Amino acid sequence: MKSFDYKAPETVDETVSLLAEFGSDAKLLAGGQSLLVLMRQRLLAPGVVIALSHVADLGDIELNGSSSIGSMVRYKTLSQGAIGSALPLLARSAGSVGSVHIRNLGTVGGALAHCDPSGDVPTALMVLGAQYEALSSRGAKTYDSHDFSVGLFETQLAEDELLVRVAVPPQPEGASIGYQRFSYREGEYPMAVAACRLEWDSNGRCSAATVAVGGGDAFPKRLPGVEAGLVGFDFDSGDLESLLQDVARPDLYAAADIRGGAAWKEKVVMVTLGRALREGHALGQGRVDA
Repeated sequence: MKSFDYKAPETVDETVSLLAEFGSDAKLLAGGQSLLVLMRQRLLAPGVVIALSHVADLGDIELNGSSSIGSMVRYKTLSQGAIGSALPLLARSAGSVGSVHIRNLGTVGGALAHCDPSGDVPTALMVLGAQYEALSSRGAKTYDSHDFSVGLFETQLAEDELLVRVAVPPQPEGASIGYQRFSYREGEYPMAVAACRLEWDSNGRCSAATVAVGGGDAFPKRLPGVEAGLVGFDFDSGDLESLLQDVARPDLYAAADIRGGAAWKEKVVMVTLGRALREGHALGQGRVDA
């Protein structure tokens, strides 16, 4: 690992100033679960590492209709307590990440900035309609979760921007959620994740849907074709597999890697998506304990 300068700012303003000063030569250290691995492998060699663990306000959580979650809030915190009641989909996704060690260190901001193709938390936040607030010396900027990711491990976030918080709007009353993931072994990065939020009419049919998957492309993504196809769909009598073949497959571009070929990974995403949707339906109809 190449030597580097280490900075430990205590305020957001100080952090933003450091980013403006050092530019592309600086990297932010949140939980360190991804950055330190890349540095050890010499895939990244920053001249300056800016640690965020002592920056005030980045660990704050506010839950009052709309929710505000600081970028340094850790997976463990997201998966427990009040978050579980207010935003169960976010709690489920955070509690699914890796091992206890990873959940104790990993942060929501780190997950979003790293943008793993099958990231648990970014996929869930898309379904929740979250927005991401960033600061730089040029001012504040807000990004929508549905188009924040733009490529493999790439987001819209500029090099001099600090992701400060995640804002989640109030969720539709009576909506149900589903969340499923697939990995070969417990604690591994998943090959596929799928999340959904389903709304229901008085006849028990889906009236609105928000659906996202990870692992089906270079980054987590919404599936507008699936969302439209589910409106009016009868889960009890309809053929969900056929529906997904028609409206989900055209939006999937899974890439082959050491874990499997593209066709196999696409199939895994489709199966995982179907399981998440069935879970959302079961919860919405009161068939399992929500």
